[in-house]
Amino acid sequence: MTSPAPSEASPRARAGATALRALLHGGPEDLYPMAFGEPPEAWTRAALEGLDRLEAGLRLDEVDGFGSSLVQGLLHLARGPVARGLLESVGRRRLLGELILNIAEPGRINQGHKGTCSVTCIESWVAERYPAEYARLLAGLCSPSGGVGLRNGEALVRDAARLVWQPEEARRTPISRLFQAAAMELAYPELDYHDGLDLQLPESGQGEATSTGVGLAAFDRLLEGISGRPWSVLTDQNAVLARALNLPAGSTLDLARDGLGIIARALASGQAAFVTLASPDPSSAPPRAPPSAPAAGHPLRRLPHKIRVLALHDDHVDYDDPLDPDAPWIPDAPTTVLDARGRCRMARSDFQGLMVELSYPPDCAPGEHHSGSGISSSAATISS
Repeated sequence: MTSPAPSEASPRARAGATALRALLHGGPEDLYPMAFGEPPEAWTRAALEGLDRLEAGLRLDEVDGFGSSLVQGLLHLARGPVARGLLESVGRRRLLGELILNIAEPGRINQGHKGTCSVTCIESWVAERYPAEYARLLAGLCSPSGGVGLRNGEALVRDAARLVWQPEEARRTPISRLFQAAAMELAYPELDYHDGLDLQLPESGQGEATSTGVGLAAFDRLLEGISGRPWSVLTDQNAVLARALNLPAGSTLDLARDGLGIIARALASGQAAFVTLASPDPSSAPPRAPPSAPAAGHPLRRLPHKIRVLALHDDHVDYDDPLDPDAPWIPDAPTTVLDARGRCRMARSDFQGLMVELSYPPDCAPGEHHSGSGISSSAATISS
């Protein structure tokens, strides 16, 4: 017999929420610019309202991959040791409030003007789907050691001792900056991600710096480490390789034929699907301006670009663009910006034409391909 769902938060969650409110009432420290330009009073009110929603929605009792609840993770950040550099450059109340706001409203998570679209997609999804795990990871990143274990045994490690704001942070919060920089470091352990330059630098100091980006294999490793479950990948190169190997038609997955069906099954089962969009004509995409250029106040607008699919309809696709653009920008496909939180819409046929990579839960593959992941997991690096 199934136990009835609880009608209210547990006594521990309610007591924890009371303690968190007492700390948040002090308002944010005047150390790090507000990502959305709101006055301190408005930020405090929003953080308190976000906490109210988490309590009312029974989310404070949700647990992470190691059995600790969301409220415990939040209290760890509120009461536990925090790295001195973060206390001095951001402040405990600001870090706590931003974490609560990101969980209460994951749509506010964005990549700023940085080339971190892939890890931003993961961040907003984890904050939405696994809030207790998200809180655990951020509490660990804020701790004096700056490290926290993932569910696959790898470690996510803070990239900087303190946070120094720059205009390219734009609307990216300090909590998102901590997560995204650490995830970029983990994606390529042999490289050193430099957030200020938005570049991957050789760890040895020898060799050339490269622009940011996360390839599909590294993205898959991050997803599996954070979610604690396997993921499958499918690219536009699967069909090419199948033809080259003279494999029977239909014996392998094909992105053009099977991709939208896989996405539909993932969404119908309450799971996620991540897609890389790429222009069929790369020369049509505007070049990326270096961070030091006067135009750096504009988002990075270049394909390939990672997004998360939100809804699939007969004639259009709704997706979360981690840039949170204020106007359509993708070349070769008319799009509609639905809100200020990155929800965008594209015609289904255009979306299918730009889709070059898909990451999805293995159980969403069709029929005999139920546990397969196609042929290849190597593909172009995601640029923005």
